[in-house]
Amino acid sequence: MKNAKLFVLAILITAWLMPQRSIAQQGPPDPKRMATRQNEWMKTTLSLDSTQTKAVEKLNQKYAEKSADLFAGGFSPEVREQMQALNTDKEVELKKLLTPEQWKTYEAKKGEMRGGGRRREK
Repeated sequence: MKNAKLFVLAILITAWLMPQRSIAQQGPPDPKRMATRQNEWMKTTLSLDSTQTKAVEKLNQKYAEKSADLFAGGFSPEVREQMQALNTDKEVELKKLLTPEQWKTYEAKKGEMRGGGRRREK
């Protein structure tokens, strides 16, 4: 009986630690992949013209690299605050590239981009 309890305890501890270990082993996100995903979503969702597409691609790459640099140091409350500030800066620049209608669409649907197609709760 004692061995069974220890076995169950060992399984629970392993299950609890496993997801944390796999996340840590993933390392920082790939900026090129992040930017590409954002570019495709914006191009499709916002119906960007060719000039906007080029400008948005540059913007997304710039901020994807900055985000990856922040994540490289690990995740902490300070990093979260820096990421929020970075996102605010990015959106200020993005708003200048979009038409008012595109910006309205972006605001309404940006949760889809972050959540991989799911709307995030605020």
